[in-house]
Amino acid sequence: MESLHSGQYLTFTLGDDSFAIPIEHVLEVLEIEKITRVPRTADYLLGVINVRGSIRPIVDLRTKLNLPPMDRLEDEAYNIIILELFIDNETNVIGIVTDMVDQVVTLKEENIDPAPKIGTRLNRELISGIGKIRDLFLIILDTDYLFSENATNLKTMALPSPAK
Repeated sequence: MESLHSGQYLTFTLGDDSFAIPIEHVLEVLEIEKITRVPRTADYLLGVINVRGSIRPIVDLRTKLNLPPMDRLEDEAYNIIILELFIDNETNVIGIVTDMVDQVVTLKEENIDPAPKIGTRLNRELISGIGKIRDLFLIILDTDYLFSENATNLKTMALPSPAK
């Protein structure tokens, strides 16, 4: 789990929830209208995009977090955050789809609490902490864990067994 430390975070929303990720992982923010689907991939992988000649996988963060799907118009652009993460001992560049990218905020250590032990719909392992800015609470995601093999295995284990 990433440690709780003061610093800058990029904030974004998924539904009614506000999230934050450490800015040091963010390479850029894009609006993309078309994502190329890739058959036979994990349900959370929307597909790939071409970013200046490099193919980048795009993850549906709602699916990855077991949140309901977003209502989206056919021609509406995707809000994509391109991240550089150290996953399973190697550097990976991936994109995540969000409902809306908000702003960069500075959080001080005293404004970050540990992840709650109860009362959240999200797996506690995926949350680094809860940031507070005035009346706004931000769920700080542990991006390294979110995309690690451990998190993928957790999600697979949580799926219901097929009906017989």
